[in-house]
Order: sequence, then C-alpha cells, then structure tokens
Amino acid sequence: MVIALENTYLSWDLGTQVEYTAGEELGFNLHFSAPVAGKYYLMGAFYTKELAYIPGTLFSIYVPSGVDYGIGSTGYTSVWELEPEGSVDLPCRLALDRSDIVLGLFLFRMEGDEPSLGIDEEIASISTELVSPAPGWTWESITGMVAAVMFLGMLGFMMYGAFKE
Repeated sequence: MVIALENTYLSWDLGTQVEYTAGEELGFNLHFSAPVAGKYYLMGAFYTKELAYIPGTLFSIYVPSGVDYGIGSTGYTSVWELEPEGSVDLPCRLALDRSDIVLGLFLFRMEGDEPSLGIDEEIASISTELVSPAPGWTWESITGMVAAVMFLGMLGFMMYGAFKE
C-alpha cells in the first residue's frame, strides 16, 4: 500500500489508490498554492510500488494554448506566477502508457529564469497508486465455462448409463 504524500500546498481529488487501465484518460482536479511569491511549475514521474523511480518517466504539467486543463508533456512546462498564498485550481487529463505503478506529482518554485530540477526548490509532492482493474467476467469466459460444464455433465450421464447396465 502506498501512502499519498499530501501537504497544504498541493492536493488532488484522487485517492491513495485508483483503478486505471493503461492508455485511458486519467482525469483529476489539481489544487496548488504558493507559500511565498514566485514562479511555480509541476513535474510528474512514475515509480514502482516499492517507490523506486522508473527511468525515463519524468514529465511536466503543461497547459496548451486554447485549453483550460493540464496535460503531461516531456517537451513543455507551464509556469505560474503566484503571490503569497495565491492558488491555482487546474483540471488535468493524462493518458499514461502503463498501470500498476505509483504516479507522483511535485510542485517546484523556480530559483532562476527557467525550470531547473537541480536548482529549484521542491515545495510539495503527492502520489497515488494506479492499479489495473480486476479481471471481470466476459461473454467469452462464460461461454467457455458453460460449454465445459455441459460437456462434463453429458460425459457423466453417459458414464452413469454405461455402468448402470
């Protein structure tokens, strides 16, 4: 079980564990606020269930021109300039290429003119475990099971008839 790291500067409406199928859209509402005036940005990454970073999964939250929601991007980063105690409510839509992982998001305050993970201050982080849905019954699995039960029933009836005489 993964414990969500949530502090007063970053939160979302996802629980500590969310059922998710790779490739589908994961929608959530993100809220973040500034402890001090400055420029802020959001980064995300994937982790194993043991909380080991999965190489190559780092992304930023980007709000493309003409839309009012954030997406995951490896090439672009949105920056918000906030006053002390200023906040942002941002709907997000991510289509991730895997499940059975931990999704982590991080709020950073920029120290320079551009985002730089080695220099910028991490203000807050939050995470949730994305788990694959439990396999359910499908018509194919039910049909196969019914056929097997019918075959065994007929076989039993024939065997009973053969030994009865």
